[in-house]
Amino acid sequence: MRHALIILAAGLWLSAATAADRIRYEGSSTVGKIISHSQFVYRDSKFNVSTLTESAGGEQCVLNKSCDIGGVAREVKPQVTALGAVKTLIGRDSLAVIVSADNPVDNLTLGQIRDIFTGQISNWNAVGGPDQPIKAYIVKPNSATYGVFRKAVLGDEDYDGVDVIPFDAKMVSQVGNEVGAIGQISAAFLRGLKSVKAVTIDGQAPSSASDAYPITRPLYLVTPGEPAGAVKSYIEWLRGPKGQEIINRLFPGTG
Repeated sequence: MRHALIILAAGLWLSAATAADRIRYEGSSTVGKIISHSQFVYRDSKFNVSTLTESAGGEQCVLNKSCDIGGVAREVKPQVTALGAVKTLIGRDSLAVIVSADNPVDNLTLGQIRDIFTGQISNWNAVGGPDQPIKAYIVKPNSATYGVFRKAVLGDEDYDGVDVIPFDAKMVSQVGNEVGAIGQISAAFLRGLKSVKAVTIDGQAPSSASDAYPITRPLYLVTPGEPAGAVKSYIEWLRGPKGQEIINRLFPGTG
């Protein structure tokens, strides 16, 4: 009987330790890639990762205290930090303009991209490509990519003549399956893929370290207050050499 109680107590202790070390992440699918990749190396905690709500959800879950860490792939809204949330910069990202690998167009100007995503250019022959209609795709509005891209490329104009992809991760497959398609996505989603390519913008390839590339953004982890316990340990690890090695591998040119 005493033996059984000892075993039961040990089991309860292990369950409590496991629960305490489980970190709930919600938010940006781009930042979520960092969490998903790092968990293969970082063994001190386990992670529940949800990216359906994107960056807007990363902020909201922190305010609701329904997550331990929120991911935001843009500047964190001031009203979020004003309510006590703490943001930690972990890296930078570049947004790529992607087309099918079979599309002969390799470079576009920033003005041409603006005109494509505002519906003013609707055929590839207007930008040196074949006589083929352009099908422009954007991510959903609660994704940080939507707003960062609009601000950097469209300025005071708004999207027009575009279709919305409900999940960021589906952008690559959608564009890769249509020779006339064009889309927007974090460059981190393109690693090792051959179905799509990132066009250069005014001759500049996607890079978060280059001031010449026009579409970059910060990547934040957000917590309900100052990081503590397992969350603090993970964030410190992620900002250290081993964590930054993973981020630099996912986001070349982070610096």
